[in-house]
Amino acid sequence: MYVGVLSFGVHSPRQQGKITSLLCPLSAQLNSPQGRKDKFAHHSNRNTPTQVGRAQPPEMTFPDPADTFDAALGSTREINAYTEAHKDFLKREADNAWDRDARPRPFSRSQDDQTERRAALVVRAIREYERKVTFGNLASESIPGTDTRDMGGQFLTNKERIDTESKLYEIAKRVPKAALLHVHFNAELHPERLLEQARDMKNMYIRSIRPLLTQKDLDETETVLMVLDEDVVEPGVNLFSKDYPGGPTNWKTEEWKYRVWMPWSKFQEEFNMRFAKKYEQQEDTIMFETPLSCAEPGQITLHPAENWLKSKMVLNQEEAYGFTQTVNG
Repeated sequence: MYVGVLSFGVHSPRQQGKITSLLCPLSAQLNSPQGRKDKFAHHSNRNTPTQVGRAQPPEMTFPDPADTFDAALGSTREINAYTEAHKDFLKREADNAWDRDARPRPFSRSQDDQTERRAALVVRAIREYERKVTFGNLASESIPGTDTRDMGGQFLTNKERIDTESKLYEIAKRVPKAALLHVHFNAELHPERLLEQARDMKNMYIRSIRPLLTQKDLDETETVLMVLDEDVVEPGVNLFSKDYPGGPTNWKTEEWKYRVWMPWSKFQEEFNMRFAKKYEQQEDTIMFETPLSCAEPGQITLHPAENWLKSKMVLNQEEAYGFTQTVNG
């Protein structure tokens, strides 16, 4: 029934209760196959005998939805019925929620549960304040200026404000896992940490859509890393050879899917011999922050091949806002 409520533009719980409860009897009637058939079947398809000279059966009529809506606004009894049904629904939803065991008990007097509930209220209040004030989630027809607060705007535009003004972000940094439950795994770790983990994995392989012979190749290629069974991968593949067979699409075919992969450990050795000078360790302010939790234990020094791969993984400011960042660029 929420669809029906929203289609009338109703937003308050009181209005929702009125319209929903009045529409429920009609919904129940139409919910069964026979009910739908009886209400909506075209009269010309019914097996109703028609005799010459007699009037046709009268057409069936239905109440105007607007009238039903108006009538619902004045029914206290229906509002109370809806409220009780809504409370029961929320209780059943909470009882079956996947995180039910981690939530504070509703009527518990334990200090931990009470503290957790208060903390949740504080975080929610901060979130709403930042939504309306810090990041200004307010619609406007005016042309945005350089200082316009735009909650849904580009990340790098808002980054300074996030770093310096957001109390919610300050809290999130101290409870990183709780703040990242909806983020994919790759976003839960710094790219340096992922590269460090992949560094010595025997079964980690890399492929490219072109041979890596020049700096232009490094800039324009697309690469994929994947853990593969060494028994099925063709040995001796070299991404730095002019005869490297990798292409934009051939890796999808049965014939070539295991013939374009080079061991990541071997790739790093070959890369260092050809392109190490440009991709020596680069200072990374993120990894030089003081760790706030065990989720980020400290600094990492990347090898040249890893620095190059990181540059392919992370967008810099020029790439995000450059004039070539158009539909076709």
